[in-house]
Amino acid sequence: MRVHKPSITIGVTAFNEKRLLLEAWNSVLNQSSDEWQAVMILDGGSDRKTRFIYQQIEHPRLIKYS
Repeated sequence: MRVHKPSITIGVTAFNEKRLLLEAWNSVLNQSSDEWQAVMILDGGSDRKTRFIYQQIEHPRLIKYS
């Protein structure tokens, strides 16, 4: 069985970003290539709204760290 490995890794950091976090994620989703994976990192100092948005974002190609 052949395992597909993405050729592009996109990193997104989230520290008190609120609206910008959603904009960044939508930009990831609108990539012209399907050969990507994303890593999203939530810093422990993030505000409540940023944490809420971070928790709502899910995708099969997304790896999240907090």
